[in-house]
Amino acid sequence: MSSSGHVLQIGWHGHALMALQAQGREVTCVLRPRDLATAAKHGNPERHVVVPDTNNFEDVLSGVRRRGLDLGDFELVTSANEYCLVTASVLARLAGCLGMPVTAAVALRDKYVQKDLVRRAGLPVADCWTVDRLADVGLASSDRPLVVKPPAGAATRNTYLVRTKQDLVDLLDAEPLAFGGPWLVEEFVEGRELHIDGAVQDGRLALLAVSRYMRNVIAIQSGTFLASVVLRPAEHPGLYGRARELTAGVLAALGHHDGVFHLEAFLQEDGGLVFGECAGRVGGGMTRDAVAWSTGVDLLDAWAHTSLRIPFAPEPRLSAGTSGWLHVPAPAGTVLAVPTSDEAREQPGCTLAAIEVQPGSEMPDTRIGSDVRAGRVVIVGDDETHVEERIRGFVNWFGARVRTTAGPSGDE
Repeated sequence: MSSSGHVLQIGWHGHALMALQAQGREVTCVLRPRDLATAAKHGNPERHVVVPDTNNFEDVLSGVRRRGLDLGDFELVTSANEYCLVTASVLARLAGCLGMPVTAAVALRDKYVQKDLVRRAGLPVADCWTVDRLADVGLASSDRPLVVKPPAGAATRNTYLVRTKQDLVDLLDAEPLAFGGPWLVEEFVEGRELHIDGAVQDGRLALLAVSRYMRNVIAIQSGTFLASVVLRPAEHPGLYGRARELTAGVLAALGHHDGVFHLEAFLQEDGGLVFGECAGRVGGGMTRDAVAWSTGVDLLDAWAHTSLRIPFAPEPRLSAGTSGWLHVPAPAGTVLAVPTSDEAREQPGCTLAAIEVQPGSEMPDTRIGSDVRAGRVVIVGDDETHVEERIRGFVNWFGARVRTTAGPSGDE
């Protein structure tokens, strides 16, 4: 294994690149042509390997070779990108260097594989199976709701809640689906949805933060906004204990011993937790920023340390209040008027804001996926209730000022 201090990063992620550089590493980044303009802002274009598809092993291997490099030159092959985890892990295995184990990468990407491993470990998880075509789903009865989705999807795209046989008929009769199959079919789990974020090193949980979605993620399909609030350990000691126990068991079952994780679970009425799914990356939205505000620990710094096997033992500095994040909603259509990021930061509790649309740009339908938004903000407050109130207030403030060809935005 090389100790050269050179890292091969698959897929563009500017903040991840900087986290690796902060550890004194030289980073060669494999990226797509469309990422070049953004990557150029970070300098070092000689360290960029441009390929048609960062998930294609042939493209990546050929691109590295064209640059006169060899996989054996690298200490670590890694990715902070959801869709590149398996590619990076296979290349690390070929290089004989540090990287995520291939079996762990597959388990962290394929939801059927991970749920099967979690079930075999004796942990609570919904029953699930796969079908080759959506028409093969079937429903045992009208009162058995199911969720169907791609086995290795993300951001709730191409994910459907099927409560009745008629729901399935309507789905099959709709416009041609963007995803053709095979499909993962799982029993719908009731309960409040949580996300558990942190880092693991050498099989030991080094950091764990529990957050609660204001509405379960699948509710975006009915038009609600996506937001979550970080829960303070002192106010939820029992929940944190159960979350730690579930997370440790899941990561062990998946073989994910070094890296970061974004795990989702459902809180039951009796206080128990049912596993939802787990990714081997930093959570989406502004999870990183909200966790950093509440704990003082940067998840990407944790990712760099644990990926490089540098000892990581942070001492979280819990804030006086707590924080949350919001994917700012707006009606679909051409944007006619929208508040600026500076105006957003003037709203109560808003510490970070990135309004990503501007007049003339197209706003997609937020029901498409959990990553569709007009912008992202971090909101802080005295406690969870205060943060939730401020998030709702922000949604109403923004909605009264944004205009698209579809009309004004509403609240939740």
